[in-house]
Amino acid sequence: NHLLIADTNNHRVIIVDDLGDGRAQLVQTFKAKNAYGRFDRTWPTAAVQDASGRVWAVNDNGLLRDGDLVLYGADGRALRRVALAEEAGPTQLAMLPQAILVSDRANFRLQQVALDGIRVSPFGDAALQDALTAIRTRRTQWHETYLAGFGVVVLFALLGLLAGYLDWKARQRLP
Repeated sequence: NHLLIADTNNHRVIIVDDLGDGRAQLVQTFKAKNAYGRFDRTWPTAAVQDASGRVWAVNDNGLLRDGDLVLYGADGRALRRVALAEEAGPTQLAMLPQAILVSDRANFRLQQVALDGIRVSPFGDAALQDALTAIRTRRTQWHETYLAGFGVVVLFALLGLLAGYLDWKARQRLP
């Protein structure tokens, strides 16, 4: 029943209790120290709290990519780093009955982390994995089309500049 706020730039997690009617009460604030992480600083970007009061937070490298998951005790002390799939770009967390669901926007995948913090596996059946692959394929095709279109615009701009320059040079030679 708590709202968790990942205060990225201040390297902390804020836990708030919703009292209703727009009122809230601060429950806990803790620095997201990352004794178990890969990075010098902790940049929490998402956080959830499990039934035992432990906090799971996405830790990024400061560039909001290449993240992992850090498990904190109820006292805010780092307990463990959970390594996600290679080059993970986790952005969202959600509580499932027996796991934490991690969305990886950059790689179009969903991973589930068992509450013991040891097992990480793909989330969903083969049909869901196929759907995510189809999204990634369409997004990649769109991105390539976008870049090609941008390249054409830049090319025409450069050709226009070249034509203008050549016209200017030709006018310089006329009496």
